[in-house]
Amino acid sequence: MIKRIIAVSVLGVSALGMMAANATTNGLYVDGQVGYAHTGNKFTGLPSDITVGKDKKAAKGSIAGRLAIGYQFTKNWAAELGYTQFGQQKSNLSMSSLVTTQVPSISMVPGPFGILIPVNTITTTSSMVTSKEAITINQHAFDIVGKGIYPISDKFNVYAKAGMAYLTTTVKSKGGMQYQGKPVTALFSKHNWAPEAGIGLTYDITPNVFIDTSFTHIQPIGKNKPSNIDFATVGIGYSFG
Repeated sequence: MIKRIIAVSVLGVSALGMMAANATTNGLYVDGQVGYAHTGNKFTGLPSDITVGKDKKAAKGSIAGRLAIGYQFTKNWAAELGYTQFGQQKSNLSMSSLVTTQVPSISMVPGPFGILIPVNTITTTSSMVTSKEAITINQHAFDIVGKGIYPISDKFNVYAKAGMAYLTTTVKSKGGMQYQGKPVTALFSKHNWAPEAGIGLTYDITPNVFIDTSFTHIQPIGKNKPSNIDFATVGIGYSFG
């Protein structure tokens, strides 16, 4: 009888231990991060006579922030939905165009008996003219990622993540430059799908509160797309598990 009680007690303690372990590794969590995003201020796929971001003095990044909600299924796997707001960027836009100028003039041509006669003529000249204009770029993104987690101690975890972001880019111009009868800002793609991947390290301050540091690479795809984005962050999270 005593042996049975001991056996049942051991099984009960083991079961409680497994439940406690699951409670500390699984469950819903939220995470807030702030960091620096390098956006590059350039676009690819634009017409050859339009360039953006050639000014070396223009900033190529800014402070950015991310909020995320996730669910950790096991100690090694989690899924996460996030929103990132990138800081406003200032850049410049250059447009090259061929300008033709006609100038009236008077030429002297030989007439009867070798007499020079004045004749009205038009001289046509062509030259390339470059127009420049300051622009502002605003970007934000929603993303969904899967995370592979590897505990390296009872408090430290490293992870890798991969997924897809939906990037929105808004370009505004104060001068109202036109391209083929339309605002030049209409050339820029406003929405782009962007694969993303990243790595990170977390440190558990308490069983529920953790510090999260990460580096994320976002690579837009499609036409007239903005530059790739690299985002380094540090933040704090809370696990409800």
